[in-house]
Amino acid sequence: MSARYGYTRLEKKVDGVFSSLLTNARGYYIGMPLNIDVEVRGNFIFVYIDGDPVFSFQDSSLRRGGIALYTRAEADFDNVVVESIDPNPTIV
Repeated sequence: MSARYGYTRLEKKVDGVFSSLLTNARGYYIGMPLNIDVEVRGNFIFVYIDGDPVFSFQDSSLRRGGIALYTRAEADFDNVVVESIDPNPTIV
């Protein structure tokens, strides 16, 4: 995300190479807290900012991996949680 240039971008890194998956014209205001949720369901990636859908993308090349948070400006990241959701939940 860029406050200066007013965009949000979803990227992936495979074998050391970054590629942009999606970009839009939504930036942010410096000092404004944001809640960012990323869901991965099968081949689909869904991104929400403050509950609003921002991106959805299908990519079958990502079978496993990790996450990274990056900023070129002053920012704080807190309460980062990575959860694995059981694909076969128990119904009680």
